[in-house]
Amino acid sequence: PTYFYGGEGLIYILEPIMENGSVTKAVMVVCDTAGFDELFLDFAFGSDSFLFLQDNNGQIVYSFQDNDVDYLQRDSNFMDILEKSKGKSSSVINGLKGQRSGYAIVKLDDSDRLIAYHYIKETGWFMIIGVPDSYFASELKPFRHTVLLMMLSILGCMLLYMVIVIYNYMLSRMSGKRKREGLLHLAETDQLTGLYNKVTTERKIKEYFEEN
Repeated sequence: PTYFYGGEGLIYILEPIMENGSVTKAVMVVCDTAGFDELFLDFAFGSDSFLFLQDNNGQIVYSFQDNDVDYLQRDSNFMDILEKSKGKSSSVINGLKGQRSGYAIVKLDDSDRLIAYHYIKETGWFMIIGVPDSYFASELKPFRHTVLLMMLSILGCMLLYMVIVIYNYMLSRMSGKRKREGLLHLAETDQLTGLYNKVTTERKIKEYFEEN
């Protein structure tokens, strides 16, 4: 189907019907973007955040939080706003033109914002989210201590695991050494008397003469 924004908050979806290899008729569905609000009720990154849909021409089709900001108004062109902004706006522009998904820090309204954009292949549109950098500083700060403790716990577990592995390795070597010594003792001695057997006695005498 073909999606396009017809203005006044209306989205038109056109589905052509093929018969005998050619388009004979089409079905058109008209959607009022006012009903989109229910889809984004859980969107909560602060009052200064924004979320909107942008069509393949750069026009804003639907804005979740309409206010006086230019790039949140329907029929506005977010690409024009990015052209005038600072930061890594060029990477966002290239991503939008290349129909890719990504994110970058862009300076809008004299403040840094994390702009995340997702390409919707079915419609050729983008879902764009803007979250102030201050949100992460205020909302995620309480979690830093928890994250630090988690990292320390992970490092502690890794260290304990290494100690256990090394300890088991040493025990294995010591156990193997004792077994080898036991087998060697059985091979060199007589089982009844506990003295060196004939072969071992001859070897010991030979080694004594060679050393002395």
